[in-house]
Amino acid sequence: MAFSSFSNASLIKFSFEAFDFVDCCNNQTNIPEEVVRGTFIWEAESVFSSITSLSSINLTIDGYQYNVSDIGYISSTYNSLRMIGGLEDFGFGCGVSCVVLASDNDFRLNWDSSNPQLTSFSYTGSANDNGVWVTHSVNYNISILPTNVPEPSTLLLFVPCLFIIRRWS
Repeated sequence: MAFSSFSNASLIKFSFEAFDFVDCCNNQTNIPEEVVRGTFIWEAESVFSSITSLSSINLTIDGYQYNVSDIGYISSTYNSLRMIGGLEDFGFGCGVSCVVLASDNDFRLNWDSSNPQLTSFSYTGSANDNGVWVTHSVNYNISILPTNVPEPSTLLLFVPCLFIIRRWS
């Protein structure tokens, strides 16, 4: 008889709303999105633990709908900084405060799991000439999703009943 091992991993849901954007690179005034809302779901041991895998994303910016294969994440067990989004630039593209590439359809969400005040969101729109928009005005909610406990199969319930019936006969 084989036994399966159980993991302590939970599904974590991170919903956010970012607003009050400023353009950090090109002094653009035509902001593609005044407010950006999205949801990420990942696997981790707890809300404060490192992300082990990104499961889903619900985010559309300037008409572009992101999917899990578009993005990456950085999450360390050694510090509380977390990041989801475009990982290519690391701040070198257009200045110290500008953290995404000045390209199209890129974003970065940073937060500190131990200090919610250290949260920022940056994005570019669908055209590479419409700026890199940055804000520290990010409201978010992070929670553990309930896990479904699998129901015992009918067959597994039926087999013990056969033994009970046979014993009473």
